[in-house]
Amino acid sequence: MNRKRHTGGSTKATMVLALSVALAAAGLAGCGKDAGVANTPEQFGYVLSSDLVTSNAGTGVGVATDAAKVSARLYPGAFISGPRGQILPNGDLVTAKPAPGNPRRVDYTINEKATYSDAKPVVCDDFLLAYKASTRPDLFGSDMPLFGQVEQVECAAGAKKFSVHFADKRGERYRELFGPGTVLPSHTVAKKAGVDDIVTALNSSDEQTLTDLGRAWQDVFSFDKTNPADVPTSGPYKISGKEENGSLKLEKNPEWKGVEPAQTPLYLWPRDADVKKLADNKQLSVVDTEQGAGDKPGKVASDLGLNSDDFRVVETNAERTDTLRLSGLGVLQDPAARRAFNACIDRKVLAGEVEKETGAAVQPTGLRVIGPGHPLRGYLNDINDANTAVDIEQARTLLNGQTIRIGFLDSVPRYKKIVDALSSQCAKAGVKIEAVPRKSENYGLLGVDYDVALDTRSAIGRNSEVNSTQASPLKGIRAAEAVLAEQAITMPLVTEPRTILAEIHAANVLDSTSDSGVSWNMDRWIESDESVATGRASDQHDDGAVGTEATEPANPGEHHETEQHG
Repeated sequence: MNRKRHTGGSTKATMVLALSVALAAAGLAGCGKDAGVANTPEQFGYVLSSDLVTSNAGTGVGVATDAAKVSARLYPGAFISGPRGQILPNGDLVTAKPAPGNPRRVDYTINEKATYSDAKPVVCDDFLLAYKASTRPDLFGSDMPLFGQVEQVECAAGAKKFSVHFADKRGERYRELFGPGTVLPSHTVAKKAGVDDIVTALNSSDEQTLTDLGRAWQDVFSFDKTNPADVPTSGPYKISGKEENGSLKLEKNPEWKGVEPAQTPLYLWPRDADVKKLADNKQLSVVDTEQGAGDKPGKVASDLGLNSDDFRVVETNAERTDTLRLSGLGVLQDPAARRAFNACIDRKVLAGEVEKETGAAVQPTGLRVIGPGHPLRGYLNDINDANTAVDIEQARTLLNGQTIRIGFLDSVPRYKKIVDALSSQCAKAGVKIEAVPRKSENYGLLGVDYDVALDTRSAIGRNSEVNSTQASPLKGIRAAEAVLAEQAITMPLVTEPRTILAEIHAANVLDSTSDSGVSWNMDRWIESDESVATGRASDQHDDGAVGTEATEPANPGEHHETEQHG
């Protein structure tokens, strides 16, 4: 497709652009990759703020590498998080309804048209696999804590209907289950593991079979271990190739029955891609970066070597936080010990270190349910202040002489800065912080390889100890924050540093508060004739694009098929 890109005032041709999942373990440095970019025709390129490692967002390494951004429109979730914190039903995949008279059961009906790109139907086996994986992080390397509220997934092999049974006083947060990149083709995993009947295998207690399934569940979706073009997808896109230049090429899923993706192909690039080269070669439309803009919107573009007139800053949602996830084993198994560890942390200092590293203005935070931008935030200052108070003597009393190992992805420079700052702070209490940098291919397991994991996450699908969410009344949020502070399983530190840049003709580029970020509706991204000052295809409210602010249902609880293509 011949695309005429806008450059310094030149006319832009009408184009439709879409989602592309780009992979790259390495940047574009080196003659071979530079040449590859230069020789590639004009493309719609999307540079992510993370390494492109896996499409499985249910693993620990998937969380650490933001796999939900890659998989948002490869494996859409049962519900889709929109740009203003809405959780919209995804009828293209499944409908979910609480059982009448039984708040602990939710009944799911999979869309009859929901089909993987290899023509195999989406069935309840795929949902059961996600749940079972969550229960055995030791075998599956999983990180889907909200499934801790679930007692059982009732599924008959190959069925299009199933039920989720929740624990007592749980079930209100069912919309957060089965998120993007977690409902995966079980038939592909079963084949890799050498299993004939995956439902029987998952419900068995055969450790060897479960071990084989756990390894397959991780390896099948790893871009280094399996050719992603061979792995079927259920969303509007499939990965058609892992390019030599470090990108993933996305094209329309031939079995997709929903609204056609607006642009195909689309290319995804990793965090270390050379955005200037991509822009010079007219291969760049969206950039998700941790680099901060400060009070000068054009600064990020200039710092990246881009023409700031050709890119606009998309309003971002600072709801995700750099967070410590603590093991319930070893030195931190006692909640009192976890709270003591929290007491040696000075979040203002951490924020300063992150700002120096990224140039972004970030905020220290001690709240787990809501972010700094939430309208009720001012009513929780007392809880936030208590959660962020530094008390070296408290830490010393319970942890003096202890060593705490903190694991983190070594490709994210600010994580090392945070761990170094934690080491200096906690040393005052006699606590030794041991940095455990990990590669994505050997990320390790919380509680085994390290005591604490540092990554970046939203509250969606987390905090299984409570029912309240950011949409709950103030009383419920306060009660939930108190419970989570007492348990101290996670420790939010500072808000995520992040800036989204969109080429000025790229429309429908809207951020969300979820882990999918700007990717939530990438199949709706288009290229407009005229430059746009907002995320919409025009500055008029009605842009005709599905899944944008212009077409969201007035009542998100109402389901209409045409509204489900986020």
